[in-house]
Amino acid sequence: MKLIMTLLVGALTLLPTAKPKIDGYNFKKGEKYELNVIMAQSITQSVMGQEMLTKMNMETTELLEVVDVSGDVFTIKVTGKRRFLKMNMPNGMGETIMNSEGSEAIDKPFSIMVNKSYSMKMNRQGKVLELIGVDEMVEAMEQELAGTQFAAQSGELLAIYSEDNLKTTMNTQFEIYPEDGKREWGIHNVTVVSNIPVDVSMDMSFKDDQTIYGEGTISMDGDISAMGMNMKAKMNGTQQSIFDLASNGVPTKAQTIQEVSGDLDAMGQKIPMTINTEATTTYVKL
Repeated sequence: MKLIMTLLVGALTLLPTAKPKIDGYNFKKGEKYELNVIMAQSITQSVMGQEMLTKMNMETTELLEVVDVSGDVFTIKVTGKRRFLKMNMPNGMGETIMNSEGSEAIDKPFSIMVNKSYSMKMNRQGKVLELIGVDEMVEAMEQELAGTQFAAQSGELLAIYSEDNLKTTMNTQFEIYPEDGKREWGIHNVTVVSNIPVDVSMDMSFKDDQTIYGEGTISMDGDISAMGMNMKAKMNGTQQSIFDLASNGVPTKAQTIQEVSGDLDAMGQKIPMTINTEATTTYVKL
């Protein structure tokens, strides 16, 4: 009995530390993937004792093309294919719809973002090493916005494509593997979402050989400039993510849930706010 218990304890001790079967991306040159992101977000604000609820639904589609493989470094061309936003304003104040496939004036900021490309160099862990062609892409977008009602807001609208923001955003999306092959590790990223500085720290682990689970904290603390208004946000919350992996390390599906609450200071008024976000990302090999 003592021998059996010793063997059992030994097996349980070894199991969590065994190197996972999938330890990174294994792209092949010429592969193509359709990346789809569907996100639902609700924002609750308390203004002068009255709750105001804003709901947003966002969808994006991008084409990923593996154009070069050099050892453990992949060069991937990223092309925007579709963007969609539906926002329901609080207290029956109406809704806003922006669609890259639409023909209305309000669709212009999204329509200029499709059929534009840049490339990124990424290692097996998903860390973005270099971005290529971003400046040229942004310049083309700015030229298309010139002379439209959105020209004065082009800097704000295209802030997501600044090199630092874009690299951090792509790292947040792709950098899910540890460098040392461990089953438990940590990831830390600082990015900007809707012009708000966001600090995310995640504890990652293999739930099994084809599933990665992440749980962590979010901190939003900084100044915001939106639509000509300067504000300050101080919010904290949690994030949970789960990644279902294909045999080549590419997630077939990733799901994320965020819950964040805190205060927004605007024009000398402190506004309590809660943001709940659910996002599902799918990678379809073409």
